[in-house]
Amino acid sequence: GAIISIVVAIGFVVIIRGLAEEAPEVVAASATFTAFAPAIFAFSYVLAPSTSCSISLEGNSFWVIRTMPIRLKTLFNAKMLFCFIIYAISAVVSSLVIGIGLSYEIADILLLLLNGLSVTAFASAEGLLVNILLPKMNWDNENQVAKQSASVFVTMIAAFVLAGLYAFVAAKILQAGFSVRIFLLIAAAFALILAIVCYMIIEEKGEKLLLKKIDT
Repeated sequence: GAIISIVVAIGFVVIIRGLAEEAPEVVAASATFTAFAPAIFAFSYVLAPSTSCSISLEGNSFWVIRTMPIRLKTLFNAKMLFCFIIYAISAVVSSLVIGIGLSYEIADILLLLLNGLSVTAFASAEGLLVNILLPKMNWDNENQVAKQSASVFVTMIAAFVLAGLYAFVAAKILQAGFSVRIFLLIAAAFALILAIVCYMIIEEKGEKLLLKKIDT
């Protein structure tokens, strides 16, 4: 996911720069298509965050963690932070590649970055929450967890739904002539709210939910 975002950013810059050789106004017009940035970030980061199977990967050795003098909340936060850092680096690089590569205004670059970080926060928290609700602790091969578990499948569905929603709304606001900057601000706020909701559920009920699932 982190690599996909950067590759798409580089590809976008290359294509726009190529078109600009014959039509210079294309670069300025390309800022309009940043309306689809939230959809691209959602697909890239929510599709397969490391948190979506991080609990399951502990497998039968999870009992070792339970005997350690640390709360599960601390473990949850560590897993979310690790995922966030990886994707945040990608979001920063992707935003700078597009912004600097196409000479966008600072406001546009910051809005791209804000969307990338907001979606990253959501992906990290949502992936962990789904894995808490759908843990797969008994497995013979790690591939069963990373590619075939219910939590990974549900997370992938969430990516398609969120990316599809963003893309649909982006297309509509472009047709209506709505401000792209305002849309990007709203899109970032929406992802951030979703992230906060997921995080609050994990903080308040995550430990109980996971232990209940594992002990039954």
